[in-house]
Amino acid sequence: MIDSLPCMPQLLLRLINVLYGESNDIDGITITLRQDAVMTAKLLAAAHSAPSNKKTDPTSLENAISLLGIEEIKQLVVATASHQFFTDARPAGSTTQWSRTLANAIFARELATISSFPNVEQAYLCGLFIELGESAAELLDLTQRSTFAGDAIRYYQENTQQVLDAHPLVKILHLATQLSNEDELTPETIDTAKILFQLDEMATTQFHSRIKTEVNQLLDAYRFDDDIQAWKNLGSRLAELNSLNTISSRLWQARGQRALLSVIRHALNDCFGIQHCSLFEYESGQNILALKETGSGPGYHAELCVPLEKNRSLVSDAILEGRCISSRDYQNQLSVVDRQLIRHCQSDHIMCWPLESDNGPLGVLVFGINEEQLSKLLSQQNLGSSLRKQISTALDNDKSAALQIDGDVDIAADYQHKIKEAVHEASNPLSIIRNYLETLTIKLGEQHNAGENLKLIKEEIDRVSLILSDLRDKPTQAVPKKDSININRVIEDTALIFQSSIADTNKLSLRLRLDEQHMEIAGNANHLKQILTNLLKNAGEALANGGLIVITSDASVSIGGKRFFSIAVSDDGPGINDEIKAGLFYPGKSSKGITHSGLGLSIVKKLVDKMDGSILCRSSKGMGTQFEILLPITIRE
Repeated sequence: MIDSLPCMPQLLLRLINVLYGESNDIDGITITLRQDAVMTAKLLAAAHSAPSNKKTDPTSLENAISLLGIEEIKQLVVATASHQFFTDARPAGSTTQWSRTLANAIFARELATISSFPNVEQAYLCGLFIELGESAAELLDLTQRSTFAGDAIRYYQENTQQVLDAHPLVKILHLATQLSNEDELTPETIDTAKILFQLDEMATTQFHSRIKTEVNQLLDAYRFDDDIQAWKNLGSRLAELNSLNTISSRLWQARGQRALLSVIRHALNDCFGIQHCSLFEYESGQNILALKETGSGPGYHAELCVPLEKNRSLVSDAILEGRCISSRDYQNQLSVVDRQLIRHCQSDHIMCWPLESDNGPLGVLVFGINEEQLSKLLSQQNLGSSLRKQISTALDNDKSAALQIDGDVDIAADYQHKIKEAVHEASNPLSIIRNYLETLTIKLGEQHNAGENLKLIKEEIDRVSLILSDLRDKPTQAVPKKDSININRVIEDTALIFQSSIADTNKLSLRLRLDEQHMEIAGNANHLKQILTNLLKNAGEALANGGLIVITSDASVSIGGKRFFSIAVSDDGPGINDEIKAGLFYPGKSSKGITHSGLGLSIVKKLVDKMDGSILCRSSKGMGTQFEILLPITIRE
């Protein structure tokens, strides 16, 4: 199984450094991932198993990265690294195997190019996955549009005459492996190139020499530490990430500038032994950087202010140039304010960290630093970069919270803090549960009967995490992206979870009567799942033991010449009285008692509106209730 295969510690460390680097550069992440067969395979498998609102399977690494998103990839890489490190799962002969698979991939890619094979990326993946065997072939069967991709791995070792009439990918891998394994071409390989690709001896020799040179240059660029040192470095980086998680938790819980500065000081001390720091906050109205001290209140402007102009101070230069600046490099060019800050921070030098968000500059963190601390900081640049990013995020959130406060400041701040704290604390057990489910899935194996249920549970955990993220993040004016939803699949997945929990517990019957047409519409699958979950939960709470719930779907609804997809959830319960019907889709007092918030149907209505749909309710006392959702069909089946 691909999930259980170990990755090279050197590549895992590179991946972590790129993913947690300052820029989060997609190209850099893609290039680094493309060097490792196991991690690329794990990523494709994860993207293939993503929730059903994804429009297509991940046919390329770039597509998989886009489907999963950076945060999901971070979790996957760190989980893989942690599992390997703490279980001591060390790949045998890793460097040799890695260089061999990389050479196979590059030769396959270049053969695809010169032979005009239309999918060069697919050839590269096949070459990269050769060493992974049948499990990789099955993964390619699932994720590639060509049903022959997996066969390239299955049959590339057959003799040349056997593959002569096979799919081009088989021929490409057949020759690629011969070329990559030879420093000097043998007559047999030259004959193979002529038979399969009509390349004469000179063309084959030149091609082989060119690609071998490219591979060797890449291997030199990726020259690795020995395995023992690599494992030590990986362990140190994982320890750093653990420290950063702790700091992140403290920053999230910090309320107000005084608490935030206190956490920042503790973080700098814990990571680098730095004791003195000051925060210059950017005041956009006056275009200045104003010193903020722990003893000052919200709105207090210290007397020390630096204009945001070039060469006025290292503080202003740091934010204008977007880089960290140390006074040690400018000993003979320091302004008076810089020298004052060195004295203020009680140290030999100062370091200026620019703090920025997507909306622009936030300020500059200035801290005192001696030679020993500076050396430690330079040797742990990844930790410093990640810490600076976390501080920037915390400062941005703190400023946004201050701007959003309306009315009673203390109450609003306390409420916002409770939201952040609740989201953070809820996210921790969710991550633990999800990682446990991943481990359990691996232990049980792909063929175990519980596999599908575990997959659905993981999807539900991911959906809850998204809801929590929406609650935590600042609202934006961006138009939400609409993916393609396979309606019946979402209904079936949601129904399975409901059946296994509420329905079975309360002895309810659940029936599906779904339109057999394969229908996809534009929208958000998580929204639809949340709508159905609320409606099914309401129906279940309204029924006594032995009650019946029916879900129907219909793709043939037409209203005013426009096509709609209908989804109806019906029950044979007591019905809804007229008084409740009048305010059915508005938040308020629930008919189910004081333990219910009365928010369920208002949330349903809001989500249906987001999907440009309509919701209808039909209910008679003693005759049951039906909620029908009408969603516009904007993607043709």
